[in-house]
Amino acid sequence: MIPTRDELAEIEAAFARALDVEAHERAAVLATLAPALQREVERLLAVDDWAHPNHSNEDPFDTAIGGAIVEWLDSSRFDESDRDSLPDEDPWLGRTVGAWRLVRLLGRGGMSHVYLAEKVDREIPIEAALKLIKRGMDSEDLLRRFRTERRILANLVHPNIARLLDGGAADDGTPYFVMERVQGERIDAYADRRQLSLAARVALMRQVAGAVAAAHRRLIVHRDLKPSNILVTEDGTPKLLDFGIAKLLGPESVTEGSDDRTATELRVLTPGYASPEQFAGEPPTTATDVYSLGIVLCELLAGRKPFRRPLDKDRGEPERPSLALFREVRGEPTARELAAQRGLEPKALARALTGDLDTIVETCLRREPERRYASADRLADDLGRYLEARPIEARRDSLRYRAGKFLRRHRLAVAATAAAVLLVAGFVVALVVQSTRLARERDGSQRERRRAEAVADFLIHLFQAQPGADGGTVTARELLDHATAEIDTAVPTAAASETEDPRIRSTLLDTVGRVYHQLGLYEQAQAPLEAALALRRRHLPADDPETAESVNRLAVLAAERGSYERAIALFREALAIRRRHFGSSSGPVAASLSNLALALQDNGAYREAAPLYREAITIDSRLLPPDDPGLLATRMNLALLLLDLGAATEAEAMLREVRDRGDWPADDPERAELDRYLGLALTAQRRFSEAEPLLVAAEATVSQALGAEHPEVARAAASLAELHLARGQAPQALVRFEKAVAIRRARLGPDHPELILSRVGLARARVALGERDAALAELRGAVALARKVLPARHPELATALAELAKVLVTKGAVNSEACALAHEAREIRTAAYPAGDTRTRDVERMLDGCAR
Repeated sequence: MIPTRDELAEIEAAFARALDVEAHERAAVLATLAPALQREVERLLAVDDWAHPNHSNEDPFDTAIGGAIVEWLDSSRFDESDRDSLPDEDPWLGRTVGAWRLVRLLGRGGMSHVYLAEKVDREIPIEAALKLIKRGMDSEDLLRRFRTERRILANLVHPNIARLLDGGAADDGTPYFVMERVQGERIDAYADRRQLSLAARVALMRQVAGAVAAAHRRLIVHRDLKPSNILVTEDGTPKLLDFGIAKLLGPESVTEGSDDRTATELRVLTPGYASPEQFAGEPPTTATDVYSLGIVLCELLAGRKPFRRPLDKDRGEPERPSLALFREVRGEPTARELAAQRGLEPKALARALTGDLDTIVETCLRREPERRYASADRLADDLGRYLEARPIEARRDSLRYRAGKFLRRHRLAVAATAAAVLLVAGFVVALVVQSTRLARERDGSQRERRRAEAVADFLIHLFQAQPGADGGTVTARELLDHATAEIDTAVPTAAASETEDPRIRSTLLDTVGRVYHQLGLYEQAQAPLEAALALRRRHLPADDPETAESVNRLAVLAAERGSYERAIALFREALAIRRRHFGSSSGPVAASLSNLALALQDNGAYREAAPLYREAITIDSRLLPPDDPGLLATRMNLALLLLDLGAATEAEAMLREVRDRGDWPADDPERAELDRYLGLALTAQRRFSEAEPLLVAAEATVSQALGAEHPEVARAAASLAELHLARGQAPQALVRFEKAVAIRRARLGPDHPELILSRVGLARARVALGERDAALAELRGAVALARKVLPARHPELATALAELAKVLVTKGAVNSEACALAHEAREIRTAAYPAGDTRTRDVERMLDGCAR
């Protein structure tokens, strides 16, 4: 209901009478009113409860009527289906105001009506939203605020702020202004309907904060930021609306005839999004908008406001989004439903919110304005830093924190490796827990406890040491280099004997080597891992599990560096140690079987690898739940082997099963690796439209998470290039194959086996573009590299040979070199692939020409 002046007077009188009597006597006062007016007075009384819980000496009507006006303002937009509920007769409909004809009523608020308007002086009408002061609400104060809003909008030009198109006064003097018509939905509804990820929601809020910052630079505070004032268009562009209660901070804030009473006399605010200073009637600042943005951000991320009593003046301390998520609110979605809208399980969503996002929201919502973000720009910057996995400014910038963020950005996307900082911390905690338990159970506990303390002391020393001890920037590489140089001298004196000292030093060397490996610095990882293994071989029993761990780690590194023969030998040694120590049906043995199978697969021994994978899966299926990450990783590797063998349909089914069973955050590199394999399986079946979004997303995810030059990015680029080539998009394929080759040469070296298929792909793209000579040179280089670093019967050598033979065939004439290459390729493929494989038939058809 929008009351007239007379009705407002009646409401005011009844409201005042109701305040003068006891609560149980108010029913008699309300009974004298018409039902519609009763409801208005009841609303005002409810507003008074939160605005004046102690009934101060301020005039309660001024504050309560302000709260009611907020509700009317907030009702100024509604679905077009609600239009039938509006009054049928409107004297403005069909009239021309300035250059605009009013077509229909879009909405109504406390002091204005908003119409759909068309510009009448153009052949093609322009649609806009025209806002007019309502009759009965044209007091001098409201007219002044209306004119202020128009002046504010005239000064705001920003892609995320609705634009002012025109303004003036109607024939009867009624002021109006014309805005671009924003067709969209409120930001929270948009995000939930599209089930946007956390990253996408943060990106939206980053744009909103940028728009608010632009207003602040014009000395304008919005003062009423809430989801209904932020619409998102169909193309995903957020638009900031409704500067109706905005306040100017500069000299323009005092207009002619004004005593600047808005903040104290008529508090127009939305209680659920108001800052403490707004409740207290204090002058607004840019920090006021930052506070409201924090509430909107919390809702967008966790689906809950950060307060248990959001309408109360004394709300209490805000809850972090990760905790607010689990607060049960009657009539609102459950934590599980909210998490599903973000593509996660509740616990996974809480983990994702914990840390930087919690800190950003908490910084926005500090009670003291001076302790919040200094500007909306700073908030936007921190949201950007979160998206780029860089340290945010809202928290203490410690060396430990920067190192952790660096490791997160550059972690290797392999299921068996956790984030390096967590790995180190978890290892230390495990040792401490283990030593505590052993202290109760056997006499050797003191030795284990001293070892755990020694490792922990060294890690603390490492994080506190130069460079960067003063809080300045330090890279993970500098941290590791410093650690490697200090291990021999920094082993703490807790070691009481020559026996304990090698265990401690080997643990430290092993940890540093693993982190180097994690960062993709394979050459630097070699020395500390070799030194750790040498110490363990010399000082530990032959079947000690730690020795097996060292052997296994060096084998993984050898495989990553392309030394497949050495990797296979080391994996076999680790498997033998684990069989003797743990038994043949144990989890460590299953892990070794899977690792050995993968190395054999990389070395082209497909048929030998398959039974090892299946044996590992059989063991793990008895010991582990179906969604265990290790078991899923083995299934994924077996699926990749099936893909190598040409069984793309079976590989796809297995990959989808892995995808369904695992807890894979959308922005996790491990999920990206899985999607890449699935994209390759779909490409092999020529289901390009299904494969493309998976491969594009995989490349973007690993690039953002691991850094643009990480080897995993080269793998993702090469996979996408294969799709482009299969679709006949040779220019796009060429670009991505060149990217893959460049990264692999720079990070893996000029002789790494992964360069072979990248160079073959690059040559195929050049052939498609008519660059035969360049393709020929690339293929000869690929064949030479394959002969140098791969076994003589490796299928990838056959691929390079077959492609070179194709290019050598000129105008259908098969020459002797091409025939020799095709014959060698057929022999390799016949041994590697099942009978009837299409790749074998391809070279056989070429050889038919040789026979003629």
